[in-house]
Amino acid sequence: MMRARAALSGCLALALSACAVGPPIQSTPTRTVPVDGGTPAPRSGTRPRVTITQPDISDSAPDRGDIPADVANTPDAVPRVEPRSASGNPEEYEAFGTIYHVLDDTAGFKERGRASWYGKKFQGRKTASGEPYDMFAMTAAHKTLPIPSYVRVTNLENGKTAVVRINDRGPFHSGRIIDLSYAAAARLGVIANGHAEVEIVALQPNDDSQSLASATPPSPPPAPTASDVPLPSTPAVVPTPTPGRWLQVAAYTDPINALAMRDELLHRGLAGVIVSESPGGQLHRVMVGPFGSDKDAQDMRQRLHDAGYPAFWVKN
Repeated sequence: MMRARAALSGCLALALSACAVGPPIQSTPTRTVPVDGGTPAPRSGTRPRVTITQPDISDSAPDRGDIPADVANTPDAVPRVEPRSASGNPEEYEAFGTIYHVLDDTAGFKERGRASWYGKKFQGRKTASGEPYDMFAMTAAHKTLPIPSYVRVTNLENGKTAVVRINDRGPFHSGRIIDLSYAAAARLGVIANGHAEVEIVALQPNDDSQSLASATPPSPPPAPTASDVPLPSTPAVVPTPTPGRWLQVAAYTDPINALAMRDELLHRGLAGVIVSESPGGQLHRVMVGPFGSDKDAQDMRQRLHDAGYPAFWVKN
């Protein structure tokens, strides 16, 4: 879901995305960029490098009260002619032993891979462009696209699309190609699971042929085979909780609000907090458990009530 971020040392002391290191992305004559491949970077005293920034602090969703009511319908970014950012565009930079080359332009650029998102931890911090990160703006981080640039992102798992402005670097995790703002992730339906298979296509200002109205969504990727290696992750939403004694704290139709409540409880030190999705996905319940005995459940229920969270029994 949320990813650790990093910073470029040297001439670019700016906040960037940084997960487990992934191989470099390099341009090809067709402008289609592969996710995998590359060689370790030789040491350089002048090349900007990515380093971990505050790795001990975890990222999270925004507080419920800070989430705009219609965040999943945030308008697309509108491509426009802009000069390259004075920062965030070195010819090349190094991230965890791998060199990344920033592209000269975005003409014909298309890429498929996994998308993730980042949120509250980085709100207001500088991005690679030097602009403060706004998790409710339609922006994203990419390893090699020029800053700024614009791409249409299509969630290949549900067909949803969004146009975002690239103003940051990352994510540095094998197989992940773009880190979305919270608003962009909400628009694409990525919040609940934390990641999704996407296609990104570069857009040019005033190019009507690449507008969303005339765009044809790409076909879904082929089904994974036994040789595919799944990305390690824990689903943010589970269809059915483990049988046992549970307490329900809240229920929402919008999974974004349910996840925000879950994170709020986790930050208060509670363990075993999940979001359970009802059949058909119409309701998302925030639940705590399972408990080994009625007494344990009753004690937790009292703690929740004392903290201002009404809770009631749910037995599976």
